[in-house]
Amino acid sequence: MLSTCASPASPPRLNSTAAQFERSSINAVLKTGFSEIRDKSLIERSTAELFIAGLRNISTLDPEYRFTAEHDRLLLTRDNAPVLTLDRPESDDLQGWVTATIAMYDAARRASSLAATANREILYQLMFDGALIQIDPYSRYSGNQSAGVNRANRNGFIGIGIDYDMRVDGAYILSVVPDGPAGHAGLREGDVISAVDGKDVTGLTREATRRLIAGPAGTSVRLAVVRADAGEKLTLAVKRGLIVPHTVDWTLTDNNVAVIHVHSFNIRTSTDVSEAVTKIKERTNNRVKGYVLDLRG
Repeated sequence: MLSTCASPASPPRLNSTAAQFERSSINAVLKTGFSEIRDKSLIERSTAELFIAGLRNISTLDPEYRFTAEHDRLLLTRDNAPVLTLDRPESDDLQGWVTATIAMYDAARRASSLAATANREILYQLMFDGALIQIDPYSRYSGNQSAGVNRANRNGFIGIGIDYDMRVDGAYILSVVPDGPAGHAGLREGDVISAVDGKDVTGLTREATRRLIAGPAGTSVRLAVVRADAGEKLTLAVKRGLIVPHTVDWTLTDNNVAVIHVHSFNIRTSTDVSEAVTKIKERTNNRVKGYVLDLRG
């Protein structure tokens, strides 16, 4: 059984090939994800329990939505008005629950201008977060954007190695990776980038400036820099390269006990720890009394 109400809003229309690809992609991700969650969980949960927990998050798309799972049917309402009614799949019918979820998602986007702006990443987030909380409060779904950030933190990213804020006069440099391209080129904390490859960045957003600075590894970007403390105007060529964030720092207590703090883990963490130990030994003339390895992040 399938029933829907009239739709006051419609999401952007896709041609038939694009729509088929969209549904196929959602189907594959939900099927694989829920299969993994169900089969590898230490707490046994049925397929139905996991999907119902996810679908209850559908109010993420529009606060006026409410999902209800009855004995024989699934209901989606908006402001108490019916939007979609489906026959309830069997408890462990994985494909049946995936199909029902996609139908709920499509109906929700058609019936609300707010929900119409949602994309499949939002669907994955609400579904997987709802399911995961049933089995482990410490697990969460890492979406496309956050996964990219996490991957960059682990493996590095292509850039010039600066952090900055946009101010009235340009991009104010907050920090420079010491052994990164910008550091090697002579950029310093407190410098202000006023132009990138001849394009004025005053008045631009941080994202717009980032796009100007970004580019393939091995290519160069020309930066117009104002060094306020010296009253200098410089033009620096910086070659883009792989930036791997430092994840380790260390301190010494008054009685020569070294505390090594690991903020996170990436491909250079073991090297950073080794270098920290070497520097500690040099600082103490090999008289360090002990080490504390702090992994609390």
